[in-house]
Amino acid sequence: MRPVLLALALAAAAAPLAAQQPGGAPGAGRPMMNPLAFQGPPEPGAFAKIVGLTAEQQPKYANLHQAYMKETKPRRDSVEAMRTAMREARASGATGNRGGMAAMRPLGEALNAQYEEFEASLGFLLTPPQQAKYDAWKASEREKMLEQMRQRRAAGGQPSGGR
Repeated sequence: MRPVLLALALAAAAAPLAAQQPGGAPGAGRPMMNPLAFQGPPEPGAFAKIVGLTAEQQPKYANLHQAYMKETKPRRDSVEAMRTAMREARASGATGNRGGMAAMRPLGEALNAQYEEFEASLGFLLTPPQQAKYDAWKASEREKMLEQMRQRRAAGGQPSGGR
């Protein structure tokens, strides 16, 4: 996965995360959009390195990845279009984005559900040690995203990941 794409997707997904953090934004407790649901799971080559896929597992994962990306493309594209519109509105001086966030919520929830199904399918593919590596990688990526959000807040930036 390209580092720039990963960084952008993680930054874009940071706004819903704020709603779940203690002392976060209003609406605390609402599920956040999983950044992997939006950007998609790791590309097959990267995933093979992350978890140590065998040669036999690699095409199976590639098929799962391709199916997920194809199936979720319309929703992911819609979310990206809404985020772009919200960033443009914010850049033009508009305040408040509750309408855009409310419109995006059902798409995010649907993407989260689809990603959970994708991850459930990995249970049939990965060995327990591979699953542990993947879980550790996800935790590491989440921590990186949280740190980026903390740095933006400390610098006075928007927690929403807007550019």
